Amino acid sequence: ARWLAQTGTTADEIRFDVLSVRLADAGPAHVEHLKGAF
Repeated sequence: ARWLAQTGTTADEIRFDVLSVRLADAGPAHVEHLKGAF
């Protein structure tokens, strides 16, 4: 809320994404990006 007030940004102009990184014992990590999660 403080950042919104300081920047003059409205809640309609932002979105919250969630990133998940799962490390494997071997091989590459698995990355998942949930856009607009909440």
